[in-house]
Amino acid sequence: MSAKSRLEALAAQRIEEASAARDRAAVVRFCRLYRPLGSPQDGLTKYLAFLQLAAGTKARASYSAASELLDAGKAVDWVGTLTALFRDLAVSVEEDETVSSW
Repeated sequence: MSAKSRLEALAAQRIEEASAARDRAAVVRFCRLYRPLGSPQDGLTKYLAFLQLAAGTKARASYSAASELLDAGKAVDWVGTLTALFRDLAVSVEEDETVSSW
């Protein structure tokens, strides 16, 4: 196995660990390694998979909170809930521009 292959395998493993821990900074750090390795698309794909996971987690939490409000007979600010979700995604992509600009 070449050094490049070992580094790619190590980066993939670390991205998986960071994703499981929801450690965005670590995910970004290891995704950035794919560019000098000549595989920027792979790094971007792994980064987008992490964003999808993070957005899903946030969406489920927002849904649970909205469901509790509805069960209590209270009004739910659906526009605010969706706006917050999309804002979080936009801020993440903007902050991680070095990965998402490939």
